[in-house]
Amino acid sequence: METLSYPYEPKAWVIPGGIVFFGAAAFVLGRKAMTDDRGLIATLFYGSAAAASAAFVLFIVAAFFVGRKRSHRMTLLTLSATEISAPKSLLSRDITVVRIDDITRLGIRIMKKRRFLYIYHSKGKLMINEALLPNSSAFDRVYSTLSDRLAARSRS
Repeated sequence: METLSYPYEPKAWVIPGGIVFFGAAAFVLGRKAMTDDRGLIATLFYGSAAAASAAFVLFIVAAFFVGRKRSHRMTLLTLSATEISAPKSLLSRDITVVRIDDITRLGIRIMKKRRFLYIYHSKGKLMINEALLPNSSAFDRVYSTLSDRLAARSRS
């Protein structure tokens, strides 16, 4: 059985694009909150939206530095004959390794045209995000190969 291995990280444009989008939103909404004359509720709404946008910028910057810190080693999703390994989450440096024998079921969820593969196992679950793989065919290949290996395990 062949081993599949794919880069598993955000696309290069996501971080600068997110900083620009949410930074602009924080600026525009903050300015609107400071110059608003419609009343307290509108001012609070604009101020809260500006604060949330600024928080997203901080989150994206933190994600950028965590990514740079681990850039000396490429983050991979690897599926071998006996296990699958991938980062626990987007910001985590911890790699989760799940033995094929420990998998109880698979599930796919679609949210806003993005697919997520949920791998339920004896110690919890591992989520594989299609957007972090190079393309949708890599996601399809991981899912079909993993499904085939689970089917072969249940037949034996």
